Amino acid sequence: MRNRMTRLVAITFIVAAAAVTAHAQYQPSVMYASLLTNISLIEKTGKFDLGNQIQVVFVKENQKGTIIVRKADGTELYKQDWHAETIREPYYLVSQQTPVNSQTGETAYEMKLDPGEYALDFLLEGTKFYTFPFSVKKNAPSDPFAGGPYYTLEGDWQDWAYLFNVDANPDQNLDFKVFLRHTDPNKREKEFKVDVRIVRDKDKKLMCGGPGGLTTFTLNHTWIRYAIMMSHPEGKAKYGEYFKARDLLAVDGDYTITMDMNGSVAGVWKLSVKNGAFAYAGRTVRGVADPLTFIEGGKDAWWYKRIK
Repeated sequence: MRNRMTRLVAITFIVAAAAVTAHAQYQPSVMYASLLTNISLIEKTGKFDLGNQIQVVFVKENQKGTIIVRKADGTELYKQDWHAETIREPYYLVSQQTPVNSQTGETAYEMKLDPGEYALDFLLEGTKFYTFPFSVKKNAPSDPFAGGPYYTLEGDWQDWAYLFNVDANPDQNLDFKVFLRHTDPNKREKEFKVDVRIVRDKDKKLMCGGPGGLTTFTLNHTWIRYAIMMSHPEGKAKYGEYFKARDLLAVDGDYTITMDMNGSVAGVWKLSVKNGAFAYAGRTVRGVADPLTFIEGGKDAWWYKRIK
């Protein structure tokens, strides 16, 4: 009887420990899409701003935190207190107060950043749980009629894009979301024809694409997120119909996302499907990636880093 009780206690302890370990994987983090879409910089002045729609996950209602803007060397420039407002579990809105200049203690109605390397640190009740490195660059047009120098943001906007499938429901549409801008210093705006396609590596089968170079994107020097709805390719029975996630998840293997702009390859990303689901890798693997730079996509966004 004693041996049976001992085994029962041991099993209970193992199950409880496993549950704690699984729960511990879900650490506080920042929804990456909300972060990249809410950071902005006025190109003529270098004025830096954080929008009011940044979201965090796995915190508590009204839990308090701070966002610190600092130089890469650690020098603190600005700080901004916030508290968590429930959107729906486990998503919370970062409700921010007016920034403060860390050097003077005065209210900073404008956060001005010179060219250089920076980071945003997210703290929760005094403990840092996330950091986002970025840089500010000053650009000088060669054309004297182009409007003079301007500032741009540099960082993960350049390399990271994601597939989006609402609620991870395979019967819902599949979108490719990517941040775009143009880099010609002598033009404020330029037009591009964009084409995205997903090909299965093992047999080079074109799975889906969009918008097929049929839509013109007017880009400027600011990063803007574009949502490109995948559709069945030309020559297929469902040509023109929106492509469902299940149609890609039906066959395990490796796939390649290629984006053309004005007929030239502008980006390539790799993805894998394993056991009928989109696989995670690198900074997107929960519980394995460094939580300070983990890329949180929630349950319906799968992020991939550009390989070229």
